Parts: sequence; structure tokens; C-alpha cells
Amino acid sequence: MAVTPEAYAAGPGAVSVGGDVHAPITTNVYGGDGPVFTVETPPPELPHEPADLAALREQPSKLLNARRRVIPFSGRTRELADLNAWRQNGPRLAAQLIYAAGGEGKTRLAARAAEHAAAAGWAVGWARHRTDTPGGGAPLTEDGHRPLLIVVDYAERWPMSHLQSLLARYSGHTGPLRVLLLARSLSWWSVADTICERLGIITGVPVPLEPLAGTDAERRELFEAACRRFAEIYGLPASTEFAVPGGPADRAYGSVLTVHMAALAVVDAEARDRRPPLGARDLSRYLLNRECHYWSVLHGEHRSATAARAAFIASITGAVPRPAGAALLARSGLPEAAGTSAQQILDAHARCYPPATAGTVLEPLYPDRLAEDFIGLTLRTDQPDSLADTWCGSALAGVFAREDGQVPGHAGRGLIFLAAAAATWPHVGAALRTLLHADPSLAVDAGGPALLAITPYADAAIAAAISRHVTERSIDLHPAAALLSCGILQVSLLLNSRRTA
Repeated sequence: MAVTPEAYAAGPGAVSVGGDVHAPITTNVYGGDGPVFTVETPPPELPHEPADLAALREQPSKLLNARRRVIPFSGRTRELADLNAWRQNGPRLAAQLIYAAGGEGKTRLAARAAEHAAAAGWAVGWARHRTDTPGGGAPLTEDGHRPLLIVVDYAERWPMSHLQSLLARYSGHTGPLRVLLLARSLSWWSVADTICERLGIITGVPVPLEPLAGTDAERRELFEAACRRFAEIYGLPASTEFAVPGGPADRAYGSVLTVHMAALAVVDAEARDRRPPLGARDLSRYLLNRECHYWSVLHGEHRSATAARAAFIASITGAVPRPAGAALLARSGLPEAAGTSAQQILDAHARCYPPATAGTVLEPLYPDRLAEDFIGLTLRTDQPDSLADTWCGSALAGVFAREDGQVPGHAGRGLIFLAAAAATWPHVGAALRTLLHADPSLAVDAGGPALLAITPYADAAIAAAISRHVTERSIDLHPAAALLSCGILQVSLLLNSRRTA
């Protein structure tokens, strides 16, 4: 797909390049909500000694936060060697994409590669889009001649104009530059690759990150190591033996995060004399039920449903500015349903999940996998269990309601998370389609990454309705427009074949 110079200037945070990518570049990275991205030094490590972590046992999700590095990094020797060779050799300006499903360990691998780079004298920066969780690092200060490594996590969630702004900003770096992009998918890459080419940044072939534990023996070894670490935190004897729920042959255990979730769940169950999960599909339910128990203890049984509903909304929207959070809860109808004020609900949520950034509310569950599964289990009505809540399904319209004709600032993240949850929980796809049938232009107005995320779950009617709204020539919409066109073409060919059969 050709990318025109005019496309680069579209949207807030865009960069006007003109006909010569080496000419002086004027960058505006400030939209209505502040900088669209920041580049920070690696965040400081959170306390991760057993005595510090023991206090988190009531909220198991916090023990899975990748930033805490509760489980020591292991393996990935070949991948690290490849990244070190890529950093040390080759052209002055280079970018590399590593992609894999969520929970495969992309962020931990990048963090270790960044540590190696820093030890070798490179400056290291983590690029954070304004819709991402703050990392806690200080703003990166540059030395123009010092080698520089920039890590871009969740690159597929960046609007393409914002990603282009970042790349253009650092393409002028006079020393060696490496940009390491991490993503779950490839469908956006062709446009990003074209941008890199225009900026003189040499790209390699995208690298899929293979499962860390490919065999039953490797999965069991990874599981046992994680169990030893969690047992230490829970104060269990080192000799305690644990079994992989459902057995290590389950393909789900190819994911590092799934193995860690399994280890945490069985250790927690042992410590509390409870029945452990039966298989990989039950891990999130077990851990989320533990979160719900904590809400009941902290707020009282009569307020636990309200806490769960606030956590559901936060899992979709992510952290938002305090005034926006109060307005969001009001539109959802939660204060009225709970018989309390929006401020009281926000304050109660913050006691469970303190905001990472001052002035924000509705900090979400981490890791993302747990938030996505919470969305799926909460919206499930075909086989309801203790986490299902029909109120949450009815509240979605209010969560995504327009304000004065404009989509809310959290709409992009919200659609991306609903789409991610739909990959595991098909009924979330149905809820997503209900939203889009009511407002087909919602995904377009929410931005290119959101449109790209929901496209696989759009039926023919939604795809046709959305396509009528994709009239803007913004570079942000290019990847999604191409995928949407392919989907419409496939449906058209299928219908034609049925007519002629």
C-alpha cells in the first residue's frame, strides 16, 4: 500500500514530512490530552523480595504484573543472542518487529535485551503511547552520538501517524539507532514498514516469538520453577509438590503467562486448602474469584457487586482523568444502581487498584490477559457463574456513548480490549457487534488501531456500514481499510458463488 506524503500530516501528533524525509521535520506530538507519546528510561524495579510480595497474596493479579518480575527471567538464549547481534551489527538505523500472542513473554524478552544494551553502553528508552499504562521511568535525555535503543511495546495499538511521529523523531539521531517493536499481530506492519523505508530505517523480516515451553518436559520445568517461587512467597515448604492443572500437554501451557497463572493458582489453593483449578481454562476464573473475595473483604459483601462492576468498566476503559471517570460512571448508570455517588465508587476502586498516574482513576486489572478474561466471564450469560453480571452487558452502551457527537477518549482502548476478549470468548464478539450495529462509525472515530482490532468480528452488514464511513485519507486508517476491504470482497465472492451454484 502506497503511503502519500499528505498522509503523514493527518491527525494530532502527526509529522509533516513533505517530499524529503531527510529535510527538517516539524513535529507536533501534542494532542488535546497532552503528548501523544513519551519516551522514558527503563522503569525502576518494583520490590520483589518474598517479604515485600507476601502482602500481595490477597490480590493474586498483582503477583502476575510483569513489572514486578516475580518469576526470574529464564531461557530465550537464542533470541537474546539474535537481538544482541542485530543491535551490534548492520546499518546505522534499523528496526525489528517481534510478534506473538499475549503472554508469550515479549515484554520480558525486550526488557532483558534492553539490560544487555545498557550494559554495553547504549542509551535505552521505552516509548509509551498516551493510552498505555505509565511505566514510571524518567523522560529520556539524549546524547546525539550515543547508540540508542527504543522499545515500542503494543506497537499495533499505536495510531499509525503517532508511530510515524516517533520514528521520524528518532530517525535524525546521529549515532546508531535500533527500534524494537513488539506486537500481537502483523496486519498493521506493511504500512509501518513503508514508513521506516521512507525514513531510511532498515527493517528486518518480522520475527515470531516461539513458545518458551514447547514440550511437556519444558512446560513442567517452567511450572515447577514458578511454583517454587510462589511457594516461597506464600510461606509453603519447599518440598511441597504441585500438579499442572489438566496436565502439561495442554497447548495453552505454551504461553509463559499461562504457566505462571497455573503455578500461582495451585500454590494459592494449597495455601488456603481449596480445590485447585481443573485445567488451563479454569485458571482465570480461579484467580478472578480470589480478586472478588478481596473486594468483599475490603468493601463488605453488600458492595462487592459494585466493586466488580467498577473493575469491569476499568478493564475496558483503562485509567482515565478523574473528571472523565466520574462522567463515565454516570453514563453507565452505576452510581444509580449502587445507590451511591460516582466519587465514592472511584475512591473504593482506588483502594484496590491505586492509580499509576496522579489525577487518574479506574486503574485496570493487570496483566491484560486477566482483564480480557474478566470481560469475557462477566459478559457470559449462556453458562452463568459467580462472575457473570447481566448489568455489565447493558452498561456497555453507556460506556461507549458519544459526548456532543464525539466518541469518548477511552473508546479506542475499549474496542481493542473487547476484540481481544472476543478471541477467547465468542459471546464478547456478539456484544461487540451489538455496539457496532447501533453506531457503525464508532470504530472509525475511535481510530485506526481500534478499527483494525474489531474488523475480524464485524459481520457483513457492519463491514458494509463501516466502509461507508472510511472516507478519510488518514494514514491511521490504512491498515484497517485494507483488511476491511478484503473481508467485504470475501463475503461478496461467497455470495456470488452461492448464487451460481
